[in-house]
Formats: sequence, structure tokens, C-alpha cells
Amino acid sequence: MSKLYNYIIVLNFFLVWIGFYLPEQIKTSIGLLGILSIGLIHGSNDIFLIKNIQRQQSILKYIFYYSLFIISFAVAFYLIPIVSLPVFILASAYHFGEQHWQKAFLKAPNYIKQLFFICYGNLVIGMILYFNQVESTTIIENLSGFVVNESIYLFNILVSLIITSISFILCAKKINSKASTIVLNIFYLLLFTATFYVSDLIWSFALYFVLWHSLPSLKDQIDFSFGSINFQNLLMYLKQSFVYWLISIIGLIVFYFLLKDTKYILSILFAFIASVTIPHVFVVKKMFEKKAST
Repeated sequence: MSKLYNYIIVLNFFLVWIGFYLPEQIKTSIGLLGILSIGLIHGSNDIFLIKNIQRQQSILKYIFYYSLFIISFAVAFYLIPIVSLPVFILASAYHFGEQHWQKAFLKAPNYIKQLFFICYGNLVIGMILYFNQVESTTIIENLSGFVVNESIYLFNILVSLIITSISFILCAKKINSKASTIVLNIFYLLLFTATFYVSDLIWSFALYFVLWHSLPSLKDQIDFSFGSINFQNLLMYLKQSFVYWLISIIGLIVFYFLLKDTKYILSILFAFIASVTIPHVFVVKKMFEKKAST
């Protein structure tokens, strides 16, 4: 286990503990701040990642197609949310699973690996939704008009857990994972379960998205872009990302005013995250493929 995950575990316990004593409004504000700062920053360097992956192309071309992808999905999310929402959830599930397990699954068959990533990530997302059903149902209804039955949340977790376990067993001999790693990841799942059980929706999502996903992703991106992890390279990453992060914040504000008739403010946040997530998933996937080939 890397030192980063040691820090993440300590931070997770501390933030869950302090969450019991923080007023709901302050806790929500801190959670949103984490999502909009570290969470968005980890996806704000995609243009430079693409440039490092495919060096022969113009950066203006990257920006054009990347922006077009975001706008297209935002329009699709607005016009056909009943289709776009499941696409976003599955893409996010794959992204979460890939970030957490890609190093262990380098030699695994591609189709089983991708199935595992989706189901593992969906298991994590499913637990967040299951333990916060009232808020989750409200957001899903506001976004898509579809009311989720309580039994669907539990069914989603059980199916994801079963397929995750089966796909792991199928390629157990080809993954770079020791028994201690398996035990450690079972501990992680138990920790996630306890965290989501005692935390509300925003706090649960913020803890996982910021601590367990964004920080390791930042580490991988800095290592890929600059060759090593140090303070100077972190500053270079933040400098590169700042303009695109600022554009993202402005985009969120525009999103809010365009959808100001939406009943629930969190629905706007998740709709915006959905719009910027899809292209980010493809970029990071290409980054990991590039790293694996070198």
C-alpha cells in the first residue's frame, strides 16, 4: 500500500469523525468545496494529457473536439436524460474502477478487465445511493423524471458485487495482486460501507470522489505528464490546469442559470459533472493505455 493511501485512510476516518460534529450546512459547503476544487482540478488537465498522448496534433484541435464533446453530452443530458443518466453512471463506474484497479489488471483479458472496472465502480456508486436513498431518488427524479424504487438500489449492489467477484476470480491468475492486496481491498470496501452508512449524500460522494479517486488520479497524471511526483511538478500541474478549472467553474455558473428552473440545486451539480466526466473518462483511459505500452 502506497503512502498516499495511508494518508487517505487517516483523512477518511478524521473527516467521518468530524462530520458528526459539523452543522449540516457547513458540512455540505465543505463537501461541495472539495468537489469543485480538488475534484474538478483532477479533470482539468485533460487537454495537456491528450497532447502528451498524441504529440503530433494541434492543441487547438484538442480543445475544439473536447469542448464539442462536453456541449454535445450536456445537450443530450438536457433532451434525453433518461438515456444520458445511465450512460454517465456507467462511465463514472468504469472510471472509478479503472483508477483503483488498473495497475493490478495490466495483464488481465481486456473484456473481463473492463467488466470488472464497471461493476466495481458501480458497486461503490450503488452503496452511496443505497445509503442515501431519499436524496438520491430526488436527484434522479429531477434529472430524468424517473422515480427509482427502493428495491432497485439493493438489487444494483447485489448484482454488482456478484459480477465483480466472478470477474475477479476468472482472471485471478493473470492479475498482479497478492493475498494481502485482496484483504486490503476488502477492508477498503468495508470502510466505504461504513463511511456511506453514517454520511449524507454530499459528504459520502465528496469523501470518495476527492480522497479515494481524485488524489490518486492527480498522482498518476503528474507522474505521466512530468515523470515524477514532487512539489515543483505539482505546481506545474496546477498552473496548467488553472485556466481550464476556471472555465469549468464559469461553465457551472452558466449551467445554473440555464437550468434555474430545476427544483434541486444538487441536480444541477451532478448534471454538470456528468457533462464533463464522459470525455475525461476517455482521456484517462488513453493515458493508462499509453503508460502500459511504455
